[in-house]
Amino acid sequence: MTQFDFGTIDPDTKSGPSLADDLMDQRDALHTLHRGATRPTYVQPGMMWIQEVSGTRWDLMIFISVALGDLKLGEINPTTGVWDLYVRGGTFTQTPVGPSSDPATDDAFARKAYVDAKVGTYYPSGTTMLFVQSAAPTGWTKSTAHNDKALRVVSGSVSSGGTLDFSAAFAAARGLSGTVENTTLTESQMPTHWHSVVGIAGDGSFGPGGAAPYPAGSSTTGATGGSQPHNHILAMDNLDMAVKYVDAIIAARD
Repeated sequence: MTQFDFGTIDPDTKSGPSLADDLMDQRDALHTLHRGATRPTYVQPGMMWIQEVSGTRWDLMIFISVALGDLKLGEINPTTGVWDLYVRGGTFTQTPVGPSSDPATDDAFARKAYVDAKVGTYYPSGTTMLFVQSAAPTGWTKSTAHNDKALRVVSGSVSSGGTLDFSAAFAAARGLSGTVENTTLTESQMPTHWHSVVGIAGDGSFGPGGAAPYPAGSSTTGATGGSQPHNHILAMDNLDMAVKYVDAIIAARD
C-alpha cells in the first residue's frame, strides 16, 4: 500500500527528520497514484486513485462525491500491461483500434459487438437513408423498391406516386404537341367587308358587260360560309428538360 497523508503539519511539534519522512511517504503516494486495497481516507472529490483488487488487476478510480462514490475508469493488469478502458458501462480491451479484417479472436469479437451495439442505438434496424454510391455500406441493405424517381419533401406521412419516370419527364429533347380550343367568330370579330350588287338602273340600262337586266328593286348577295368552329395546331420540339442530377440509393439498416 502506498497511501499516505501527513495531515496538518505543526512546526512546533514536527521535527526535521519526521517531516522529511512524511514528505517522502507523501511523494511515494503521489507517484503511485495513491494505490491501495481501499479508497484513501483523505480522498477529495476529483481525486484519482488505484484500487489493488489482486496481483493481476488494478482498477483505476476517480472519486466523485460521498453520495456518488467512485467512478471506475478501467482495469489494468500490472503483469501484462493490458488495459481495459471503461466507456459508458462498456469496455474496450487495450487501446481500441479499427479491425483490418473480420474479427477472429474473442477480443476482436467483443470490441465489434460493443461498437455494433452503440451504432444500433443511433441507427435502429430498419432505418432508411440515402447514400450517394452504388452499393450499400456494410451493415445496410440496398432497397430496389424505387427506381428512376424524384424525391418530394412533405410535412405529413410519406408516400410515393406518379406515373412518369424521372428520366422520361426530364428528357434531353421533349416535344409538345396538341390543339388550341375551338372558337366561333362573331359578327363583330369578322373583318370589315362588303359585296357588290348589280341591278337594273332606273333608266332601264343594262348591267355591266351587257348582262340581262335585273328586276327592279333591292337585292342581297347569296350567303357564304358555314359558321363552323376551327382550331390551330400547337407543336413545340425545342423543349430541353435535361436537368442536372446526382444518383443515390436507398438503404435500410440491418
